[in-house]
Amino acid sequence: MGQDQSGAFSWLRRSARAMACVVATACLAFPGCAVRLIADHDEIVVAKTVALQEKAEALFLALEDAAATPDPDDDLYAAHAGAYNEILVLLRVMEVRAASLSKNEITTEQVQLLRDSFEKMKALHQKKSAAATPGGFSAEALQALRQAFVQQVQSILTLQEELRR
Repeated sequence: MGQDQSGAFSWLRRSARAMACVVATACLAFPGCAVRLIADHDEIVVAKTVALQEKAEALFLALEDAAATPDPDDDLYAAHAGAYNEILVLLRVMEVRAASLSKNEITTEQVQLLRDSFEKMKALHQKKSAAATPGGFSAEALQALRQAFVQQVQSILTLQEELRR
């Protein structure tokens, strides 16, 4: 009886190997049988990313204008809190959208990193505004913050454009 079971298991193993070879060969032979390891292009993420960039540019321009004015209150966080919150809402919506799609870990991580960076910028602005000598960002700091933000947005859009192909 031991040999009968051994023979049956041997036959099953050979059959399974043969079936795996047939499936692998079929996938390689037919280009339509490609394995996708990342999510497809997501037009909603693209649209929200563009909207996010528009809102962020408006905030950066307002912060630059405030840095150039003689009124120190224009530089303070309180004058720009609404814009920060609008952008954070959009980032959180994008993050939920990206996380809800299968195989979308890369886009989700990109949005999370962008949200983290923006939250740090907001916290820094709050800290500068609450300092003994309250103030905002310098023109040089704003340029560096904008450049970092734009690079992160571009990485999201570039990935989505590549996924379209």
